[in-house]
Amino acid sequence: MLTMQCRYGCTGDTPTNVTHQDLMIVLRHLLAQSLPPDEPGATGEYGASPIRETYFCFVDKALVYDMINCDRFIGLAKYPESVKPMQNEIGAIGNFRILLCHMPPTLKDGTIRASKDNEDIYTIKCCKTIGDKIPYGHENLWADLMCTKACKI
Repeated sequence: MLTMQCRYGCTGDTPTNVTHQDLMIVLRHLLAQSLPPDEPGATGEYGASPIRETYFCFVDKALVYDMINCDRFIGLAKYPESVKPMQNEIGAIGNFRILLCHMPPTLKDGTIRASKDNEDIYTIKCCKTIGDKIPYGHENLWADLMCTKACKI
């Protein structure tokens, strides 16, 4: 599984805020990963439109404004009628469908990870789908993208 820090944002922090360019690096990594030989590679009902491979980004609710303000973000209102939004989906960036969830910036021991500028560090979990399924158990089809919140809510 790939773990990387956002580095193309405008905050000058390490890691920085998430950008389209950071997501494209994750996409290139996930594109290079092979599907297990016994799994179909067809795009299922959650495919992006026009039909192409779909990827999910699971994002903490605190990052909603950062994702909406990311270059090339497409909100649900601009989806074609043929694409059904998923529960907690806010939109898409490229092939990534953005789903909100609860993933606070804490480690298992309860401590909060901080950037060099003492901002909370969040993890965006990205994955490549297998058909229309989330690839639980296939670590090579996942990537963690570390970022800070650029927008104060």
